[in-house]
Formats: sequence, C-alpha cells, structure tokens
Amino acid sequence: MIEYALVYLIHIIAHHPDYSTDLKDLQYSALYIEFFLEAVATAENVSFLYSLAAQLKEYRDLYSTDSHVC
Repeated sequence: MIEYALVYLIHIIAHHPDYSTDLKDLQYSALYIEFFLEAVATAENVSFLYSLAAQLKEYRDLYSTDSHVC
C-alpha cells in the first residue's frame, strides 16, 4: 500500500543531512509531506495515514545522538 510510504518519507526527511531544525528547513520539510498527502490522501485512507503518523511518535530513533538504547 502506498500509504506506508509516509513512514519512510518522514524518516528520510528527518535524517537528510541538508535539513536542520531551523524554521526555513522545517517549512521545506512540511512542503514535502504536504505534497505527498495531496497525492495520496483520500477520504477513505486519511484516518489510516493519521494513525501511521501517530505511531511514529512511539518509536525510538536509533540514529539520533540523544537516543538511549536499552
């Protein structure tokens, strides 16, 4: 399903070396996500996309420097 690409897109944007947490970079990141959602989101799958994005908040990022692996 194409909806699962949202997870990979967010991961790629979060780890892209050209982007930081500056406001301008975050706005560019939001444009990529908005473009994806305009192409993929429909009335039938919007709740599934929302649940995928919500589940991402539960995962620990192993590539982050401030992540602590148990």
